[in-house]
Amino acid sequence: MLDKAGAFLIQRVILVKRHELTVILWLAIMTNNWLWTTDLSLLVKWLWLGGCLGVVTWWLARRLELRTRQSVVKLIVLIIINWILILPLGGLGLTSYLLMALPVPELGLQFIYLHRLLLGIIAVLTYLVLLGSWWSVQPMTLHWLQPTKLARASLSRRRSFSIWLMESLGLGLIATGGIFLNNRSGAVILVAAGTLFAANTTSWLLVRYLRIDQVGTLKPCFTGSLAVICLGCTICWMVVQPSFPRSSTIPLIAHRGVDGHNGVQNTLQSLKKTSNRAKRMEMDIQETKDHRFVCLHDPNLAHLAHRNILVKDHRLSRLMQVHVREHGQETKLTSFDAYLKAARRLHVKLIVEIKPQAGVNSRQSAREFVRRYRHAWQTDQFAVHSVDDAIIEELGQHVKHQQLGLIRPFIISRLKTTGVDFYSIDYRAVNRAYVNYLHDHHVKVYAWTVDRPVAAKRMVAAGVDGIITDDTSLVKTHLAHVTNGIMYQAENFLWQII
Repeated sequence: MLDKAGAFLIQRVILVKRHELTVILWLAIMTNNWLWTTDLSLLVKWLWLGGCLGVVTWWLARRLELRTRQSVVKLIVLIIINWILILPLGGLGLTSYLLMALPVPELGLQFIYLHRLLLGIIAVLTYLVLLGSWWSVQPMTLHWLQPTKLARASLSRRRSFSIWLMESLGLGLIATGGIFLNNRSGAVILVAAGTLFAANTTSWLLVRYLRIDQVGTLKPCFTGSLAVICLGCTICWMVVQPSFPRSSTIPLIAHRGVDGHNGVQNTLQSLKKTSNRAKRMEMDIQETKDHRFVCLHDPNLAHLAHRNILVKDHRLSRLMQVHVREHGQETKLTSFDAYLKAARRLHVKLIVEIKPQAGVNSRQSAREFVRRYRHAWQTDQFAVHSVDDAIIEELGQHVKHQQLGLIRPFIISRLKTTGVDFYSIDYRAVNRAYVNYLHDHHVKVYAWTVDRPVAAKRMVAAGVDGIITDDTSLVKTHLAHVTNGIMYQAENFLWQII
């Protein structure tokens, strides 16, 4: 009986001591993510981050009873390794800032973006294997950290997980309540619950990995004071947020020239119909065998014509005879010459995406585009963007003062700001850190493809300069009146962290 009572008391102490670490991490998450959005010098930001690492190390070292400097250094190494492992999951909000300092060669980016589906699957599987491997070597890691000590008995995995799960469900209910409040108070609750969830999960994983148990006594004043400071930081975050417009006039850009299912993408058919609802459109072009340009998103016609025809292997005149079908409608492919002429007549401005093709020299395609459309480009009739940096770089060498942009399905490297006027970024990768960075360098940000009204409001809250959407009419209707803008700012803050 006494043994059971002692075990129960030990478990309560463990639970309380982990909460102490949770509050320390909570304060670190809030202050670091707030600090990195300010204009303070990088030195101050890195010093604060290092200070937070030092406090976490101090807490863990005391719980593990590390006595030597060598052991503390080993612990710091383990903490950094664990943090690196969660960088693909957001790194507690700091991944975005680290990526903006990471250079990746142009050829590497081109290869990754062209084969992103296959490489993405490989990356996910590799990451899962890496996580499993790191957890499997836990006994060896602990022996390396404390070679003279045996691993202490720890709280059972089932009970430890149950406690974390109950806490997470409770925080989820609190966050849901904040969403239903739908005002500034609700935003504070949402941010507080979300960041606390991230801190609580991190502390649980650290305690489980390092097998920290039955160490020390409760210090409620210390824990409570840190919790109050965290709540104060959350309230301050809310106060300094810019006011959200009740109606948004942000430019809406029709993706592939369609509005809903009103026509076949990238054709005159959809251009004419959509021009009544949108005066800005994004569309795609591919270079043909005879070095002309056809309006088409994919390098082949398998999707629209159910025929395995590669654009690069056929002349424009041949492709113009192909019938394409989508959403129960049918028409013929459109040349870029015809599309541009119609857009000018309808007073529609274009963002033209030049698609790179396997086996086609990207720089040569860019030079051919300039040769054919240099004169038309002297006006602001269209801008050009591409996922291929080489295309935009080549265009920049031949034209001046024209709008050039880069497309990013995701962000894995530093965003260059020279020779670039705007970025078109997948809305799921957009956050305030990237937007602020690009705006500081006078580069615009367009988010694609935003079809859900909730996502559109989040993008407005993130400060983007335009929204590329498949459903202009729907998004425009929902952006006409917004009553809970602060909630979308809170959601953006949390998405960057978790």
